[in-house]
Amino acid sequence: MRLGMVAGEASGDLLAALLLGGLRERWPTLAAGGIGGPRMQRAGFDAWWPSERLAVHGYVEALRHYRGIRGIRQRLAERLLAERPDGFVGVDAPDFNLGLERRLKAAGMKTVHFVCPSIWAWRGGRAAKMRSSCDRVLCLFPFEPELLARHGVAATYVGHPLADAIALERRLLRPLIAIADRVIDSSELNVHQLRRVMATAFGVSANELSLLFESFAYKRGVPPDSDFVFDARCLPNPHWDQRLRPLSGRDKDVREYFMALPEVEAYVQQVREFLAQWLPRFEAEQRSYVTIGIGCTGGRHRSVYIVERLAEAFREARENVMTFHRELE
Repeated sequence: MRLGMVAGEASGDLLAALLLGGLRERWPTLAAGGIGGPRMQRAGFDAWWPSERLAVHGYVEALRHYRGIRGIRQRLAERLLAERPDGFVGVDAPDFNLGLERRLKAAGMKTVHFVCPSIWAWRGGRAAKMRSSCDRVLCLFPFEPELLARHGVAATYVGHPLADAIALERRLLRPLIAIADRVIDSSELNVHQLRRVMATAFGVSANELSLLFESFAYKRGVPPDSDFVFDARCLPNPHWDQRLRPLSGRDKDVREYFMALPEVEAYVQQVREFLAQWLPRFEAEQRSYVTIGIGCTGGRHRSVYIVERLAEAFREARENVMTFHRELE
């Protein structure tokens, strides 16, 4: 038997290695290749790409590596479709794996997704995507198969393979605990309580909010992770000025064009006041980041200018303020 597999993070690498060990007990000659980490490789996995290539943290890093990761997925799909293994197993990493699984399944390959994404917690629409992507989901928790069944997704509860590993981890950590300055027992803490404890331990604000201002073109769709979206298509468009058309909202001539227009200044001020009023409510709910999307027709002039102006304004009082111009990258 031959399998294609992808595990994109350290936790997925561990889960996939344990899965490979169990599969080989039944099929000793099983061969598997794709994207994996060191534990999978020690279990005999053929890593065409190391899992570190997919391990990105935070929006900024993800955006920086987007093209490279998309290219890896394209080449991986082409190789799997050329070699035609008996099936494909995507381990966690749903943002990478579900799209790959959907393409493979459409081409007639059996696909399995190991670790059910948290559709009950934050992305209910993901169930429909899973239904078109994988033939079966292997679930870690007993309530998940019934939940998926309501959406027409075949699923099997397999239990958590790390149950024994947790006890092993505790034994391995004893020497480190003995020399640690502080030990935090998170067993009885929810995520918000743990965040406050960690913030106190490291001397940072538990309510520090990161802001990402993102410009985009409506013709390419609204960024799916936006918390707020503001439409700038109602403002004058310098695209029709032949001198300004090849420039962007970051260029001096375009900035001067907008700064001379009272309606643009009013727009910026009103959006700024709206955000200043409501962002503290997100902080009160222990949110760690908020994404604000500013859209216009082409995503080069109006939206870019407004994103830059808003970021400049909020950096006066906040440290973690980032910008991303989707159509300029």
